Formats: sequence, structure tokens, C-alpha cells
Amino acid sequence: RKAEEVGDSPQEGPFNRALEQASFGVVMVVDEQVQPFQRIWCLYEVHRARKLNKRFQLIDDFGTLASTQGRAQRGQQLQDVFKGLREVRAHKAQASSESDRLKILYQILDPPVRRALPRFEAFEFAVRRDLRLQGKFTTFDSKLGRLLAQPVLEMAASLDNSDLVMDCAAMGAAGAAEALRAVLAKGIDVTKL
Repeated sequence: RKAEEVGDSPQEGPFNRALEQASFGVVMVVDEQVQPFQRIWCLYEVHRARKLNKRFQLIDDFGTLASTQGRAQRGQQLQDVFKGLREVRAHKAQASSESDRLKILYQILDPPVRRALPRFEAFEFAVRRDLRLQGKFTTFDSKLGRLLAQPVLEMAASLDNSDLVMDCAAMGAAGAAEALRAVLAKGIDVTKL
């Protein structure tokens, strides 16, 4: 029954169908440990949202990371969230079903690895034979990092947190250079960075 609900591939699953139909984008609730991003399905949903050009927002205890609500309390929590996001890697992500995990991992393999293993069965066989997964998802991890760093960048800039803006820039968040210039233009002493 579960296989019927999920389908033969992640694109056929109910999560993907819901994303395709989402009118207002995608919202994901995170805590300081960014636990959702330890789950492969959550990573896949973020990936698919980007592919489908859906708006993506991270929500914490204070609302969206881009909101100014709770600004005073957000500093350390934002640092903790960012630290967790920086550690997100596809090969570390878990699923309650190993079969689902492998199907998703196969979908997000780096292109050269995917060309070497053109069929899922070949990938599955290689994994079961102890193929080391680390380093096989660098393209996915890099794109995911840029996407996840974006809402943190927006909040870090509103808090005038130049260190965190720089960290977001290192992850490739769009607009980081402009955000840093804006923060520095407010008269922050750059020698203390």
C-alpha cells in the first residue's frame, strides 16, 4: 500500500503532486537544529520547489526568517539555524524507508555520477556494495545551500549582522554583496569584523 502512495519515483509521490499544485509557495518550519533538513524527503521538497519556481520560506518561533518580528531575540537563534543549515548534506539525510531514501538520492546525484550509473538499479546495487555516498551530491548540496542561505541573509542584513551576511555570501546567497554593502554603509566598524 505504501508503495502505491509514494509511487515508483519521488516525482510520482504525493509530496511532489502537492508542490506542483501549491499556489503560494512552500513553507518549512525549522528549529535551531534544523531537524527537517536531516530528512531526505524535506531536502527533496526544497529541491522540487526550486525546480518548480515556487516561493520558499523558512519559519521559526518568530515567523518567517525575513520578518522583523522578534528581532531582538533572533540573533543567537539565527546563528544556530545557520550553523545547522551549513551542515546540511544529502548523503547524511535519513528516511523512514531506505527504498525512498535511495530513490531520492538517485534523483539528485551529481550529473557525472548519474551518467556512470544510468539506471536506478545500478545505483542501488552500488550502494548496497558500500559505494561511498559522500561527495556524490555536491551540485545538489551547493544549490540547496544557496537557497537555504537566502532567508537567513535577509534577516542577517536586517539585524546588521555583517558576520552572518558574510557567511551567507560564502554559501552563495543571492544579493549578499549588496546586503553587506548596505550593512557596512550604516557605519559599522569593518575592522572589528
